[in-house]
Amino acid sequence: RRRKQKGSRNMIWCCQTKECHWVFIGSAREQVCPECGKRSLLPATREQRKSFVREQTALLRPKTS
Repeated sequence: RRRKQKGSRNMIWCCQTKECHWVFIGSAREQVCPECGKRSLLPATREQRKSFVREQTALLRPKTS
């Protein structure tokens, strides 16, 4: 079985710049925010992760008429 390189697993990140706060999935090697291009990333907090998953799940639900 092949082992992943350390730091290569995907995580949920949050941009820490005052204007952005973009939450996204990326590898531990992510160095810049895909939204604003800044290098101010931290792993998302538990609340940020919950909110992110809730929003992503809502996008997958079929719309009801």
